[in-house]
Amino acid sequence: MNGDYAVEDFFKRDGGRYGRVNWPAVLCCLAGVAVQSPFMISGTGRTTYSGPIAKALGNTDLSFGAGLLVVSPLRSMLPGATT
Repeated sequence: MNGDYAVEDFFKRDGGRYGRVNWPAVLCCLAGVAVQSPFMISGTGRTTYSGPIAKALGNTDLSFGAGLLVVSPLRSMLPGATT
């Protein structure tokens, strides 16, 4: 998929037409990590992390679904969302 990007704006100090940081997206990313952690199973062997809800569900990783159910509506409610 090709888009019409102003590549030179990526390197401007002020971010050009794109801005410096998409704060609503950063907030959603952090919220996603917080929401997914209890549902997550990560790693192998001795370094495995299993969230409390994942353990309670018999070591079932449901983090993707939990994150999707929370972050998608959150992003649509924050400023700058487009339909």
